Amino acid sequence: MGQNALDEVLPVPHVATLPSRFPAASRLRYMDAPIRDVLTPARELERQGHKVLKLNIGDPDAYDFAPPEPLAAALREAATLGRYADSEGVPDVRQAIVKYEKESRGLVLDPEDVVFTAGVSEALQFLFGAILEAGDEVLVPGPAYPQYLGVTCFYGAVPVEYPSSPANGWIPRIEDIAARITPRTRAIAVISPNNPTGAVYPKAILKAIAKLAHERNLVLISDDIYSELVFDGETAPTLATEPGPCIILNGFSKNWLVPGWRAGYIAFKHDGELADIKEGVLRQARSRLSASYPIQIALANAIRAHAPHLPELRRKLRERADLVVKRVSETENLTLAAPKGAFYALVGVPHNPWSTDKEWVLNLLKEEKVLVVHGSGFGQSAAGHFRTVILPPPETLNEAFDRIIRFADKTSKK
Repeated sequence: MGQNALDEVLPVPHVATLPSRFPAASRLRYMDAPIRDVLTPARELERQGHKVLKLNIGDPDAYDFAPPEPLAAALREAATLGRYADSEGVPDVRQAIVKYEKESRGLVLDPEDVVFTAGVSEALQFLFGAILEAGDEVLVPGPAYPQYLGVTCFYGAVPVEYPSSPANGWIPRIEDIAARITPRTRAIAVISPNNPTGAVYPKAILKAIAKLAHERNLVLISDDIYSELVFDGETAPTLATEPGPCIILNGFSKNWLVPGWRAGYIAFKHDGELADIKEGVLRQARSRLSASYPIQIALANAIRAHAPHLPELRRKLRERADLVVKRVSETENLTLAAPKGAFYALVGVPHNPWSTDKEWVLNLLKEEKVLVVHGSGFGQSAAGHFRTVILPPPETLNEAFDRIIRFADKTSKK
């Protein structure tokens, strides 16, 4: 009997409509995923036959980008390697990462201080699992990638946003960071180039943040996943080049156009100060056995600094960012501080007739079939905005912003 016939005899109930006898753990209420949560109503529209323009997720391969051919070829060659890898990552890939960081950004690391992970999301889970106790506080950018908020709360700790604003190009002020440090503060995290704003923090503010962290004996975290995706120059300034210990989160999803490979790493730049935290990360890495072995071998054989695909990638991103800035400027009902890197623009909605930015986003989807992400999903500093990716080809971006501008002008509350 085929599956369709089975479904007719024994229809599968829709789980969400059933009362739950076995409730899930309460901490899961913090694990929101706003970037993907908005997909549910979009998929319902698609089931009804509508075409939805999706600008919600930073996946370059969903548009007109593809992994560099040398990397793809290396994976094809490694595809028959089905064994487990070392929990911390195979030596070849950790050595390749050290060489890559040295030649691309001048960082001096030890392969023993690198742990390969299934993306930066897993690295962040390992790191916060290693450093946070219930009641601890972590200073995170406002706005921040949602994992920083959800994972912190999952471990019983508290994310404290240090604010930034479009008036200052989404660059925080050191006095606002210092004012939020309490006896419970455990770490300061920086994401630059920033998701969701596209801001690139200047070296002066990074130097001040590093100095503040070391003076207050706080763990310093530098999320550098977009490090080579800047519109001016080749690499963004980083906390990791400042003196003193620093934990680096990085990977290949964005710079190397392979988000689906789930290939990241956590690196400890230190003289022993971070040894306990590193061991805590390693314990978690061992408990999940390993990240993908063929992915690691492919990366070890193909990654190199100043890769040939990067100049064209940066050129296309800048061109598309400029297009979004131009389109937003065509109406008084949208605002934007121009992004300087990464894949995103955080667009303000100053005349929202609804009570939340999420309602604005869902009504845009319903009426114009364009999917973006509500800013409040990235923290309170981003409320009243929506995040769009700048990745689609110009013709797709123009069509999307034709619809967005029409909706903003039609619904604006003067």
